[in-house]
Amino acid sequence: MLLDNMATSQHIYVLMEKIKRDKNRVDIAKLKESDLVGDELTGGYIFRIDKGGPDWISKFDFFRNTDKLKYQLVYPDIDEVAPAQLKYLRSYVDSFERAMVDENLIYGGKPFDEYIDLTSFVEAHILNEIGRNIDGYRFSSYFHKRKDSKGGKIIAGPVWDFNLAFRNADYCEAAATDALIFEGPCPGSLPFWWNVLLQNDAFLSLTRCRWEALRETAFHTDSIFTFIDKQAALLQPSIDPNFHRWDVLGNYLWPNPLPLANTYTEEINLLKEWLTARLQWMDDNIGGTCQMSVSTTEIEKTAPFEVFPNPAVNQIKLLMDENLMSEIDGISMINTLGQRFHLSNTTNNLTFDIRHLIAGVYFIEVQIGRNAYLKKVIIK
Repeated sequence: MLLDNMATSQHIYVLMEKIKRDKNRVDIAKLKESDLVGDELTGGYIFRIDKGGPDWISKFDFFRNTDKLKYQLVYPDIDEVAPAQLKYLRSYVDSFERAMVDENLIYGGKPFDEYIDLTSFVEAHILNEIGRNIDGYRFSSYFHKRKDSKGGKIIAGPVWDFNLAFRNADYCEAAATDALIFEGPCPGSLPFWWNVLLQNDAFLSLTRCRWEALRETAFHTDSIFTFIDKQAALLQPSIDPNFHRWDVLGNYLWPNPLPLANTYTEEINLLKEWLTARLQWMDDNIGGTCQMSVSTTEIEKTAPFEVFPNPAVNQIKLLMDENLMSEIDGISMINTLGQRFHLSNTTNNLTFDIRHLIAGVYFIEVQIGRNAYLKKVIIK
């Protein structure tokens, strides 16, 4: 974009770059043409579901649509990918889809969640739903896959294309505050496996746990409104010149929902009112039951230690009576699916590096003699 009089322009524009591979963007390995066997063949890849012609077609139908699922390759470029590499990615995605149509959600001896990073799909689901993104799931849906040596599962994201979310469209019931947008009236290319996930108890439990953790931190209503207010304050010096140049307030522009805001302040208030109602609906309805937090409430009360900080980012420290430290037989982190991660107390001061763990809700379990004690920990 070329802007004349850049030094004096006070109008507001949005600039963005495309999703691409880079250690500071989508951090996957660079795939060379010679990477045709072994671990090197397994990543990295970026692909998507979107408008436009497909680079390969699934064997399975869309949800509520008898047409076949269509995928586009983003990285490597379709004109540069080696045939063996595209064949590998197609086969891996096909295996995941076959697991999702199996009665037991298993294919090739592997359950479905060994093909995908379940937490990333939970977060993509939450982000599409909190904003009732009418393009969510069916367009601009990106996925990436690292090498097997780096985890190797399909990761949902980065999330993309939210210009018609957060009460910014007047069709497909976008401005409503209730119900899942996935179940909304918009036709299109909804992947069938999202519908399978939304009926799976483990996925729903993890969704609820993740939602509850987010509502205590980044998605707390106060946190969201503070973010909105900061962005509004940042833009404030340019608001009047922008709307003097672009006279859109109070005027319908497709696809603005009603009522229309007559001032910038009204626009902010309409967004906050919508978000308040949407967050309440999500609180009441999103996901299933966070099984782990329900079953450990009483145990937490008796745990002879505290966790600091909580929520945590890079490391956690256990605070407990020094006399008990010598009696510890083991320390583990347990996620909401029941998966266990051993923590090694190499420093002997009960401080642990947690940077290898995906953000979410966990329980730290301390084994002392015959007793196991649990505390809930939120990793951001």
